[in-house]
Amino acid sequence: MTKGDSSQLVKGTVASKSTPPNYAAEVRYNFYRSLAFEGLFGDKNWKIHMSKTTRRQIIQAGIACGAALTAGASTAADEKEHSLSIEDLFFPTRLTKEKIAAGNGVTFTKHEYAGSTFWVGICDFLGGGVPHAWIAIYAPDKEGVFHRCLLAESWTAGNIEGRIDAKAGILEFREVANSTLKGQIVLACNLKTIGTQLSIEGK
Repeated sequence: MTKGDSSQLVKGTVASKSTPPNYAAEVRYNFYRSLAFEGLFGDKNWKIHMSKTTRRQIIQAGIACGAALTAGASTAADEKEHSLSIEDLFFPTRLTKEKIAAGNGVTFTKHEYAGSTFWVGICDFLGGGVPHAWIAIYAPDKEGVFHRCLLAESWTAGNIEGRIDAKAGILEFREVANSTLKGQIVLACNLKTIGTQLSIEGK
């Protein structure tokens, strides 16, 4: 397929997206945003005076601090929940159709390929003009549960759109925002090799 040829590319269908994530994830969501973008230095305009690299380092530090604080406040009863990473809170290793429909702060898009349904989750709770995204690909099993088979993080992509090359079986994500990355591939995945035993059989 030549560059720019979209004749074989099939765009996915977006599922319902919920407003800010619930329970522990909601606490982290609000904490990280306020810490990283407003309260860290008491200056809401601090981003203007810092380089992109410095901003990212501060955001990462804020996330680490938030995870440590919430983990330290956990009780024995919910210790297992708070021991999860922030990625696992937004992108569990297994998801049902009901969990996907709920969203929990993640935008899920359905992609069909060779008789199998794949779900792609994209999440960026940082906002504030900082390019960042988590991308997770889920493949089905025989019971209708979807398993996370790929998880990636980008600190340069701002607005990602996924499409499947129906002939090659490649699920690719390109930057669609008006930036220097526009049109470039952010992530590509061969659905003939990445997935569950059910989704790969016979392809």
